[in-house]
Formats: sequence, structure tokens, C-alpha cells
Amino acid sequence: MATITCEQVISKFEELRSKYNIKNSDTTYMITTIPDSIAATFVQTAPNSIWKKKYKFNVSEKVPILCADIEVELYGLKFKVQFDRPYKPHHHCEFEDYFGFGGHCKGYTDTRIIACFPSSQIGDDLVNVAEILTVNTKIDEDYVKRALVLLVLGGYVKYWDAYYDFSAWFSSFGTFPGANVKAVDVILPYIFDHMVPITDDEPEVEV
Repeated sequence: MATITCEQVISKFEELRSKYNIKNSDTTYMITTIPDSIAATFVQTAPNSIWKKKYKFNVSEKVPILCADIEVELYGLKFKVQFDRPYKPHHHCEFEDYFGFGGHCKGYTDTRIIACFPSSQIGDDLVNVAEILTVNTKIDEDYVKRALVLLVLGGYVKYWDAYYDFSAWFSSFGTFPGANVKAVDVILPYIFDHMVPITDDEPEVEV
């Protein structure tokens, strides 16, 4: 089994950052659907006050959706994630595509949650990726998971192909074969284990 060094990890991270954060791209951030069973439990247990009605024009210009801001700690830093869920059914293709419903909102549920990862949310002047990835030089399963999460939560890439490229690369070394799995199996468990909802006084939209 080949060994892997922090220097190699940093080099691969920067390679992916350059390749999958294409300037002038129509893609501004990455999204993923939270499994419905997990989403439903979160909606039922989280305070209703975290959800704010907002308009998101790539979803609908006429009907607001519910948004919650989540803060996730990683390497002692705070990263933001936004959760989107339906406020009410809207028979519009953009709305249905965004939330993964069928035509005429087939399969509609108000507990469907889309996780959004803002791009470049922490500037290079605030975060030294090389320093972060050498904090713990023992490259084990925990190190690999955190490196994968950093790539996504930090907004360093705009395409999920970057995550799968990184995970497959780690898996090829045999350090953590389970790295080469779906993003929901690595990213989402970390988020739900380390997140804190953000509450503020921002007024919600009138509907």
C-alpha cells in the first residue's frame, strides 16, 4: 500500500481548486439533497424560528421558500451552509427541478431540504489551506474526511466532480477506502454532527 504525505494532499487540493473553480462559470455554488428521513427529523426537531421566508429567484420569482442558515465548525473555523425547503407547492418547472419533485409537484413534501454550499466564503487572506492540512500529520480516516469536507464547505470548488476526484484519489492510496463514496455519506454526517443554527433579527419577506 502506497503512503501519502501532507504535501501530496495539499498539492492535490490546490489542483482541484484550480480545475473546478472556473471563473465566469454559471455555477455559483454547489447543492445536494439531504435524505428525506434525515431532513424530516431535522425539521421536526429544530426550532421553527430558524426558518425565514425568502425569495430565491433561481427557484421561483413568485413564491418564497424557507431558508435556514447553519454554521459548521471545522479546524476551529466557522463555515456557513444554507438549508432550503419549500414553503408551499408551486407548479413551476424551476421549483420542481430544484427540490426534485415531479411534474405538478408530484411527491411534494414540505420537509425536503436542499443544502447549499456558498463559494469562496472565506478569503485566502483568512485561511491558509496548507497550514490547516498539516495541523495533524497523521493521515487517517478522520484526516481524509476533514480534508474532503474542507474542500466543499470552504467553497473552494463549484462542481461535485471535484469531491469525487478527491475522494477517489484518497481511496487509491488505501488510507481510507470508504472515502470513495457519495458525498452524502461523508459531507452530510459531518455537517449534522458539527452544526449550529444561526438565528438573527433579519425580517422575513411579506407574502
